[in-house]
Amino acid sequence: CSTTLAVANAKSNKATEKQKTAFVTSLSDWVCSNARPINIVEDRYTYGPVSASSILPRRKTVKKEIKNDAKIGRNEMKAILIGVAYERQLSLSPDLWSDSYKKMCYLGCTAQWVDKDWKLCSFELFCLPY
Repeated sequence: CSTTLAVANAKSNKATEKQKTAFVTSLSDWVCSNARPINIVEDRYTYGPVSASSILPRRKTVKKEIKNDAKIGRNEMKAILIGVAYERQLSLSPDLWSDSYKKMCYLGCTAQWVDKDWKLCSFELFCLPY
């Protein structure tokens, strides 16, 4: 009977691990898409009286997930840009602008191309002060 219970617990833990992974991914997406600081996941006021430490991932876990997602996204975009550049379908547009309030100038560069479905695609490569 204890063996059956151990197997049942192992199966429920696998589902829990899948749920935790999905939750970490969702939480990291929320942090990035809403420009939240990573340490918000450890803010005691975010969760009220609930003991979130046993449910929610730590800041380091969310940070690791964000870095991993960024690496995957960069690699995907790199492959796309190399492909359209190889096909001679890539256009790079520089953008120079200034901020009179901060008294700074910026240089940006946008990559643009038309995909196989004739959809205009655009991706900002960088925007740096100079």
